[in-house]
Amino acid sequence: MYEKSKLVIEYNKNSKDLTIQSLIRELKYYLEINDVENIKRVMELYNTYVLEIWLKEMTKPEDYKQGEDFKFLVHNLTKDDFYDDFATDLVSGSLITNQCMGLCGESTVGFTLVPSNIKAAVPYDLYTSNGYYPKCFSHEDYLNRDYSKAFRFSAIILPPDAIVKSVLQETIKLNGEMLNNDRSKVFSEIVSEGFFPTAIYVVTSGEKEINPNYVRALNLNKKYMFTFLDIDKSLYRIKNGLEPLTDMEQIRLVMNLFSYTNTSVENYEKLRLSIYKLFLSLKEKEIYTPELFVHEFQKIK
Repeated sequence: MYEKSKLVIEYNKNSKDLTIQSLIRELKYYLEINDVENIKRVMELYNTYVLEIWLKEMTKPEDYKQGEDFKFLVHNLTKDDFYDDFATDLVSGSLITNQCMGLCGESTVGFTLVPSNIKAAVPYDLYTSNGYYPKCFSHEDYLNRDYSKAFRFSAIILPPDAIVKSVLQETIKLNGEMLNNDRSKVFSEIVSEGFFPTAIYVVTSGEKEINPNYVRALNLNKKYMFTFLDIDKSLYRIKNGLEPLTDMEQIRLVMNLFSYTNTSVENYEKLRLSIYKLFLSLKEKEIYTPELFVHEFQKIK
């Protein structure tokens, strides 16, 4: 309890939310006088309030518009297949926004989730033990579970803005700029009880079917028939004055195009720059389609 309380104070010290400021002041006071009962009481009030923030601030998938600000709680599909029945009651997710799109694993495909029954929300990896709990057989067993035992690190619930601020700072520190995970992966972890998907999302650079992740997301959507979200990260990088694609994204674009068109070349580096310029030109003119991209590529290869 003491460790969690101190973490809550640390990550919320610059909060502009008046209610959180008031709760933090109380928490500091009761920690100083070692009043365990009141520490527990204030932590419960804090968690209840922060959960309300999560419910209020997440973007509804049907309201999302390409290039506009957003906040989604997502479960990224790190494995090849998705199983309808999870083997655990706890589901790991991440918060992605127009400022932070770091995801666990190499995949950029998954489900947006309803932010209900959150048990932990932090700007780092909790190393969740996903197989910790067996299936529940009684209501009492379900109510009395100690969720803190499912994590290697202390689990607290932070508001979305505190997570975004921390992830943003760490991303810039490790990768040199926001919306970039080329050198080091930076992502948050939000652990929920239960799996309540609302949409299928994919984070791309806007290349559509040329990106295997986009195709995978389309195939998933044929099965589950949710709202489909193609989040074009390049638009958000441009809005922040950055090169549309990171170095690694430029390489992936070219390699995906080669794979899509069954192309093999000798002078890769020279062609890489030409392909990237072509891609940006089509997007800037707002005439990009996979078909047109491939057609124009055939002229320069």
